[in-house]
Amino acid sequence: MQVNLETIKQNLDSGDEVLANIRCSLEVYIFRNTMRPGMFVATQNKLIFCADSFLGDEFTEIYEYKNISDIALKKGIINKYISIKHKEDAIRFTHLINANVEDFITTVNSKIGK
Repeated sequence: MQVNLETIKQNLDSGDEVLANIRCSLEVYIFRNTMRPGMFVATQNKLIFCADSFLGDEFTEIYEYKNISDIALKKGIINKYISIKHKEDAIRFTHLINANVEDFITTVNSKIGK
């Protein structure tokens, strides 16, 4: 099932609202490097990545703004990707589909105090 914005909005905390979103893939390591396509959402209080899934294969990652020290749009060999520094981990979001990636990064930077 492809995740949509309405599904994510239904699971937000009260008072939290979506500020920006993009379709992309999260690079994860599950026995090997793999990509999980889904939706990356910036809310008032946190970043949420919710992967497209089949029944029983749900995958959601939450990144609190207080634990993010950097977010940047970087250029890979072929395409651009979003890199965030969350605690001590470097996390990559690739296969960026939406045209508003710069707006997304600007929104997140305003929340992390950059």
